Amino acid sequence: MLSDSDKSIRRNAVSTILNIRKEKSTSQTVFEVPPINFDAKHYSNLINWENSTESPLTKDLSNDELLRFVETHDSEAPIFLYPCHSQAVERGVKTVRETSLSVSSEDSHQALVRNKIEARLASNNPSSKSQLRVSSCIGDLVHQVDGKWFSPFHSRIRTFEAIHKFWV
Repeated sequence: MLSDSDKSIRRNAVSTILNIRKEKSTSQTVFEVPPINFDAKHYSNLINWENSTESPLTKDLSNDELLRFVETHDSEAPIFLYPCHSQAVERGVKTVRETSLSVSSEDSHQALVRNKIEARLASNNPSSKSQLRVSSCIGDLVHQVDGKWFSPFHSRIRTFEAIHKFWV
């Protein structure tokens, strides 16, 4: 909302942040996803801002810097250069889009999304190189070419499924 082209939206965002700063909670903040107001006519009304906390992106800004956002519409300010989409968010968007094409009711849609996420978490397929678990002795002996595993000692050891069962 701080980067909105509408000055009244920026003013509302700054006043919300300043009010949050005045309350200064000493307890540890637990993040909870706020309920969404599906009847909202504007994106600034999608959630109830009464129980919100300050964004980590604005915590280092002084009150004067925040007030400058009201007067100047600088969407290139360093605070706005952080990417808003992570790989997990993009994966979630893809999952929701795929399930929307498969089912029509909201309950079925939520159940299918939940099942896909749980299946992804339950599978042993690594989602990144850092999560790849390779046995050191097998890793030294075999390599993969076009989905098939090869060894310097044998022309073809096993398919990927067989070697995967051995590792797990």
